[in-house]
Amino acid sequence: MRGLLDRIPVRFLSDTMLRILFFLGLFFFIVGLVFIVFKVNMLSLPVILHFDAFNGVDKFGDQSSVWGVWGLGFVFFLLNSVLGEVFFLRERALTFVFLGTNLLFSLLFLIIISVIITIN
Repeated sequence: MRGLLDRIPVRFLSDTMLRILFFLGLFFFIVGLVFIVFKVNMLSLPVILHFDAFNGVDKFGDQSSVWGVWGLGFVFFLLNSVLGEVFFLRERALTFVFLGTNLLFSLLFLIIISVIITIN
């Protein structure tokens, strides 16, 4: 495994803690993707995307909206990873902030996707 990581041009993967943050965040997104792949066809239309205790359901969508939520989260993940790479040599603390945010938001998006699928 060490030889493979040496050939990858991403510099922040050389730090063990940053590697753990990155791959845990990526793992949560892959779990969300697998969850969507196996469950999205079972959803009844219209798909409930947002509700609250006072107004009830206020946002509806179709099955592609669930993919859109996952895609939006993944774009955010990629953007933070690129910013972490850009700032790795200049400000290493910012790389920790970006990749730590990746981990938190990937977990949050996994929870959002799980709630959307289980509600419907």
